[in-house]
Amino acid sequence: MGVMEDIRARARQNKRTVILPEGEEERTIEAASIITKEKLAKIILLGNSDTIKQKAATLKVSLENVTLIDQRQHPRHQEYIIQYFELRKHKGISLDDAAKTMANPLYYGCMMLRNNEADGLVGGALNTTAETARA
Repeated sequence: MGVMEDIRARARQNKRTVILPEGEEERTIEAASIITKEKLAKIILLGNSDTIKQKAATLKVSLENVTLIDQRQHPRHQEYIIQYFELRKHKGISLDDAAKTMANPLYYGCMMLRNNEADGLVGGALNTTAETARA
């Protein structure tokens, strides 16, 4: 068994939930489809659900078993704004600043991760490494 097959086998045995915050990006949608089809991980795509579904249809990929979350509609959206504010108020951010930050799917995904809604997050398709690490 090759290295990649060994990694895939271990991923299937120990399936984790991974957030992809750049959920409206075409390569990310394709990756989510492949990962779930191969049963490597449970995937959460962040973004506008209608946009994601439309792009998936255009790309002719299935999003079966992929969770789509629009952070603006997520049940914990307001809670995450307040949490982020509490974490950063010592740096001088306002509640409005926290709300603007939580509109960014990278930051929202990290807040989901912080709250144990997933095991990991992978970004960088649209954002730079610095932007992804900063979140």
